Amino acid sequence: MEYKTAEWLNRNVPGQRVFVTGSIRFWYNVWHDGQQADGGSAQGILNPILTTAQWRIIHPIDPDAALHWLQALAVDVMVVPGAASQERYKDFPDPTSYDSRLPLLRDDGAGNRYYRVPRASRGIVRIVDRALVEGAPTVPLQSETGALAQYVTVIETAPPGGAAAGRVQGQWNGSDAFDVETDLRPGEALLFQESHDPGWRAYADGQSIAIRRDAIGFMLVAVPPGRHSVHLVFEPPAEKVLGRAVTLTSVALVGLFLLRGRWRKQRDRIEGPVQELVSA
Repeated sequence: MEYKTAEWLNRNVPGQRVFVTGSIRFWYNVWHDGQQADGGSAQGILNPILTTAQWRIIHPIDPDAALHWLQALAVDVMVVPGAASQERYKDFPDPTSYDSRLPLLRDDGAGNRYYRVPRASRGIVRIVDRALVEGAPTVPLQSETGALAQYVTVIETAPPGGAAAGRVQGQWNGSDAFDVETDLRPGEALLFQESHDPGWRAYADGQSIAIRRDAIGFMLVAVPPGRHSVHLVFEPPAEKVLGRAVTLTSVALVGLFLLRGRWRKQRDRIEGPVQELVSA
């Protein structure tokens, strides 16, 4: 079941971010490089707000807030295992809670329902009104409903240049780089819906441009107006470069000591017989 779910999503909605839970989530990236709402691992999570979002989506006490979280995290498809599903954990207490809220994309006939999340555009990069996004209040970890609704309204609103369809296309280039082709108007910026980290850098046509953290911890990229090729890349931080240097130095020293020990043994083998001959 885990394989069939990942296979269907990769074949029918490639490149779209999905919200999966339980054993589907555990196995989701074994066969394909699929995009998950909360990433592939919860250990050492960069953005703590993802934990709040996951809980609210799985336990939709406030249906509007749950939908807002899905939209805020750039989720295009959500998979909900029901009682008949072979999925082991069944994290959703009420698997029917989204039946009246989201359009059904697929029922696999094995207890799993796939829902389409309504969004202004698909994917994890979009053109937004820069001033509105910069002015949105920070979404807190708790009691976040009001700020979250405001944030979603901002990112779902058409930017100053009008509908952005056809004006932005992006794709991953490996695990640490994302390439974007875009055409921006004055007052617009790119929203890259990945968690901000100081290691990320942005380059527009080879020129470095600023990245800032938005209201939920994603990246707002200050691309100037016009047509641009934007390269977003995670560059190793200084401590990682230093760590590599220390590791290589340590390996070199260990190798030197081993060679020195072998050289001494060889010298002793040669000098011993020579000294005996001299003494004789």
